[in-house]
Amino acid sequence: MTMNTPTRAFYGQYRHSVDEKGRVSIPAAFRYLLMGQRGSFFLNRGFEGCIMAYPEEKWGRVVELVNSVPLDDENMRWFKRQFFSGAKEVSTDQQGRVLLPQFLKDHAKITAEVVVVGVADYVEIWDAPTWDKSVEEKMSTYARSAEKVIQSAIAGKRQVQEGLPGV
Repeated sequence: MTMNTPTRAFYGQYRHSVDEKGRVSIPAAFRYLLMGQRGSFFLNRGFEGCIMAYPEEKWGRVVELVNSVPLDDENMRWFKRQFFSGAKEVSTDQQGRVLLPQFLKDHAKITAEVVVVGVADYVEIWDAPTWDKSVEEKMSTYARSAEKVIQSAIAGKRQVQEGLPGV
C-alpha cells in the first residue's frame, strides 16, 4: 500500500451509555471492520486506563508480537501473563451491544457512560469522564505530537527513496 492509497480505518468518537447489564453499543461504523470471520473481536486491558478492542486480524499480529518476547526476563513474563489474562473474545448481540467483562470495566473505571474511540487499526473504550479529562489535559501537546509524526513520516519516506535500511 502506498501513502496515497486510502485504507479502511477506525476513526471518530461515539458516546454511549452502559446499560444495567453492563453492555455497551459498538458504533455501527465500527462493527463491520471490528467483527472478524468468526463474528467476534478481542478486548484487552488498554493503556492509560482504557479497554482496547482488536479486530481478529490485528489481534493475531499483536499475539505474535507478544509471543516473541523472551521468557528469560521476569518483567516480560509478567507482562505476558497480564496481557493474556486480560484478554476476552467477544461478539455483539443483535442490537450491536457487547457485554464488557467486569474485570475490564474495573480496569477502565467504567461506570455509566463510555466514549468509543477509533484509533486507525483498533478501537478504545473509555470511561467518558476519564476521556474528557485526558483530552483536556493532552490537547496542549497535540501540535507538537503532529509535528513529530510528520517529521518521522518524512524521514521514513527519505529512507525508502534513498534505499536506506531500517524501514
